Amino acid sequence: MTQNGRIWMAASACGLAVALLFVAGFVKTQTNQPAMAALPLAAESAAPAAAEERRLVKAYDGQVCIFVEGEALPRRNTGIYTATLPNEDQTMLEEGIWVSSQAELSSILEDYGY
Repeated sequence: MTQNGRIWMAASACGLAVALLFVAGFVKTQTNQPAMAALPLAAESAAPAAAEERRLVKAYDGQVCIFVEGEALPRRNTGIYTATLPNEDQTMLEEGIWVSSQAELSSILEDYGY
């Protein structure tokens, strides 16, 4: 094989490798994003949230969801699957975790990777 042939073959192999890495990275990014992440499940914009509205962080349909006190359906679906969390967290979420401030809610969701 000539010198030019080797250079062309090496360049082609490098180009193919870069293209495969790009596609693999794109696919991985797309599969790590939950399909319904952060989509409101109930009429979230129907009324402005009260400043002292208690919220319940609870497992619902296999995902971590946020309920507002007195509402039967989740206000928000975080897209975090409970099966990916440690057993202790799964147990707590089955029972529900009441929070009374946005800071407390943010802290809990951050612990779950939201």
